[in-house]
Amino acid sequence: MDNKQSGLDFETMKNKALVQLRKGESLYGKDGAFAPLWKQFLKSVLEAEMDSHLDELEVPGVTGAMGRPASTSAPGMGP
Repeated sequence: MDNKQSGLDFETMKNKALVQLRKGESLYGKDGAFAPLWKQFLKSVLEAEMDSHLDELEVPGVTGAMGRPASTSAPGMGP
């Protein structure tokens, strides 16, 4: 993924980081130079986590809880 695909302007980010470093300001806060990068990273991680959980729910015959097979009878109705 290049800069245009990511929607991040790394040159502007670099310049802002240099200014903030010289002033002793945080690079990671709400207005920090790395805030857009951090936001995109967290969004990607959360989307991947959700996709993983949704994929687990789509496995036929598995409840997802500890990978146990789904029950074919109601509780207490065993043979």
